[in-house]
Amino acid sequence: MKRPFGRSSAIRSGSRPGILALYRSTFLYLRLYLPSLAAATGLVLVPFLLAEMLFSVMPLRDVMLQLQQVQDANAAMNVLRSSWHVFLAWGIWVLVQAFLVDPLLKGTIGRICRNVWRHGRPASIGEAFPGALRRLGVAILVLVLQIILLSAAGAIVGGVMALVAGELPHIGAPTALTITVTIVIGIVGAVAWCWLSLRLSQTLMVAVMERGGPFRALARSWRLTRGAALYVLGFLILSTVTAAAIQWVCAAVGSVAPDSWWSALLAAVGALLSAPYLAVARAQLYLSLSDEVSE
Repeated sequence: MKRPFGRSSAIRSGSRPGILALYRSTFLYLRLYLPSLAAATGLVLVPFLLAEMLFSVMPLRDVMLQLQQVQDANAAMNVLRSSWHVFLAWGIWVLVQAFLVDPLLKGTIGRICRNVWRHGRPASIGEAFPGALRRLGVAILVLVLQIILLSAAGAIVGGVMALVAGELPHIGAPTALTITVTIVIGIVGAVAWCWLSLRLSQTLMVAVMERGGPFRALARSWRLTRGAALYVLGFLILSTVTAAAIQWVCAAVGSVAPDSWWSALLAAVGALLSAPYLAVARAQLYLSLSDEVSE
């Protein structure tokens, strides 16, 4: 089967599939290749969600119920102190999802989608999952590097703002000028930080889909997104809002459920539906960019 849009060349020539065409293609892939995508989700995500519910979500629910029953601040603090291991477990599961489950899911689904682009059929789980698993170590290093780079960029912006806000009054600058300059620096810094995030947005997909180390993944993402920041931003907004809407609907239904077990279950269903959708969307974006920029 052919792709929903033909083979594209450079975005600068205007022949790359538009944002809406790429967005629609994510739903087309979900409809046409649902068995393969469901198998990938079942292998990677379902065991994690079940373990998370048993060892993190439900114990955290019990702590919240205890807090609702206490009458004073001291009793609430005692509950929190005695439940430190529950919050520790929750933090561990957050890290497991970010550094293990998410890269594995994106790598597996990314290979399924790439096989469709290249050969007109989805890759089997036996083909896709081992390849994603082999790239997991590089993916973890890439995520750590991204966190360091973006944190450093944010710290630089915050430091400059603090320096300006502290020094301008000492040289006699009016308060209004100090506030204005600080706000302008903050806005410029925020825009620069977002631009850097967009340039590095393909790093994880490159890490789980291509050969090479973490620094090559950073350089490759920089190359893939050259001149395409707005394209990437528009598609990421559309796909992220869609995934958030899926989770919101499940959470809204769960909020009126008669039992908190049902609420937790519906929250897990929301993750089970939104995570593979986001993985397909990220794969489609990566493939539309890498189709134009050779390795």
